[in-house]
Amino acid sequence: MEPKRRRLVNDCVMEKKRSAGSIGGVKPKRLRLMEGKECFHIPIGIEDDLDTFSPDEYIHLYKTIGNMSANKPSQGFSEHVEYQSEFSSVAYLSGMMILDGEIYGSFKIHDDREDVPIDSTVVKSVIDIYVEVKLGQRDFYEAHFEKALLAATSQYYCKKAHAWILDYSCQQYMAKVEVSLEEEKQRAARYMPSSSKPKILQAVQVEMMQIFVDKILKDDTSGFQALLCDKKDDDLSRMFVLFAAADGGLIQLSKIFKEHILKEVASLKKEAACSSCRINEFVYKVIKLHDKYTEYIDKCFNGHPMFKKALKEAFECVCNEDVADRSIADVFSTYCVDVLTKTEEEMRIIGPTEEIVEKIVNLLTYMSSKDIFLQLYRFVFSLA
Repeated sequence: MEPKRRRLVNDCVMEKKRSAGSIGGVKPKRLRLMEGKECFHIPIGIEDDLDTFSPDEYIHLYKTIGNMSANKPSQGFSEHVEYQSEFSSVAYLSGMMILDGEIYGSFKIHDDREDVPIDSTVVKSVIDIYVEVKLGQRDFYEAHFEKALLAATSQYYCKKAHAWILDYSCQQYMAKVEVSLEEEKQRAARYMPSSSKPKILQAVQVEMMQIFVDKILKDDTSGFQALLCDKKDDDLSRMFVLFAAADGGLIQLSKIFKEHILKEVASLKKEAACSSCRINEFVYKVIKLHDKYTEYIDKCFNGHPMFKKALKEAFECVCNEDVADRSIADVFSTYCVDVLTKTEEEMRIIGPTEEIVEKIVNLLTYMSSKDIFLQLYRFVFSLA
């Protein structure tokens, strides 16, 4: 500390000790407000020095404030003194703790992420100090700890994401993202304010999901469409949950979902075009396809309206386009009559009649030419 500044502190302390009667048995005198404020404002300036308060200096500074607060009610200014002393303490302590707290907290949280044992109680205590400190209208915790924590979080998961996306399949990568998010939720609950939790999770989502969204969705071997083909229900559910938390994630997911359905139907149409005898088989496969993706929506996508809309739009295309140079109404009416005129033994192969008819009716809701279907159905049935 500068000699001049140290002398100011010592002179102030000695003067207040004499005023308080602690030297020579002199009766304590009442301190004026500005006279006392002068004493406890001087030490704020030492925050830029390496030396801190000595115990003796701090004790007498505290005693001065106590004497000021003890004035008679008519002379009292205890509330003002308490405010000023609190402000002075905060101003002094804040300068001492910013660097130490950021380094300690960030270092320990990094250790925790790397599975190095830490004392969560101590970390929480450090963070709690930041939360309690207020300087004017500024949120001290957000400015001096949370900001650094979020930057460190982004940096940490950026490195992890770039390594994992190369070392693992998309399925394995998604599992690691899920585990990371869950660990961050638990970590936030242990020693961080509740306001930090969504910000930390958002930082993880940005680094691990949004940057690699194309890779995750479109990978040929383990992307979204590959999971649909392979019936990986657990992986599809995980992908839905993770993309639901990402900005615009479900929009992209539902778009690919629709495209995938149309791609499968196009393949069925190509098969049907090769032989007229496969027309009934086409309708049967379309029914099964509708069942399959309806089940995906209910089981893996939590019945989300966005996926129901994608399914509806895909099958509106399917149920309003010609197949093998025949109208879709003609194809469906022929299949419906064929089902109703099959023997019991033949129906054992494709399922109960009532169930098949119900599924055909479900598909008819997508058809714009329902009246034509009914006319053709009556005509074909009359010939059967």
